[in-house]
Amino acid sequence: MARRVRGIARGRCTAVTATAVLMLGACAPSTPTTPSPEPTVSSVASTPSINPSPTPRPDPTPTPTPDHTPSPSSTLNEEQTAAKETVLEFFRLKNELSKDLTMEVQPLVDITTGQTQTLEIYYLGEDRDNGVVQTGDDLYYVTDIGPVSRRSNARVVAVDACTDSRDTDLIVQETGKSILGSDRAYFVEWHIEVLHEGDGWKVGDITSGRVVRCGP
Repeated sequence: MARRVRGIARGRCTAVTATAVLMLGACAPSTPTTPSPEPTVSSVASTPSINPSPTPRPDPTPTPTPDHTPSPSSTLNEEQTAAKETVLEFFRLKNELSKDLTMEVQPLVDITTGQTQTLEIYYLGEDRDNGVVQTGDDLYYVTDIGPVSRRSNARVVAVDACTDSRDTDLIVQETGKSILGSDRAYFVEWHIEVLHEGDGWKVGDITSGRVVRCGP
């Protein structure tokens, strides 16, 4: 997510469809532009202090248990299962790459395609150039998996997911200061097209939007 979709407020991947992060829709630029800096947000103090009170985070809301399983109870076929696992790996890599500025980016390249790949690598590189790292882990959930369809001889599965970033932040490593604004999106819903391309399944077009919570 790199300017993850937590980055919805950052104008990132609100759509990375062939129309077109998250952050993932044709609102994605044909050529990535550098996002404007955001105001600093302080973390919530756990005990009273003499410092001014920081901006409070939203009250906790019910979220699914972090088992990364789809909500539908129907049995998934082999292709749907592969698409689900691809999406879960995509979010796992985004967490790891955002926390470790030295981690090799090739696994993210291998699991993405098209404009999604271009934007993810661009924003990740921008964060690394600026010494921006993620603290904590975004939680991510697959919430729905569609049937297998075909487009231009490619197999496509639509996967819906939700991310919860209440326990994470993006900070400048040197100073420890957050780069996220107080209007950041803590819960983001993703609609992801997963395509079988070349030798495997890849994350393709993405649209995303702010929601009030993950789950019902």
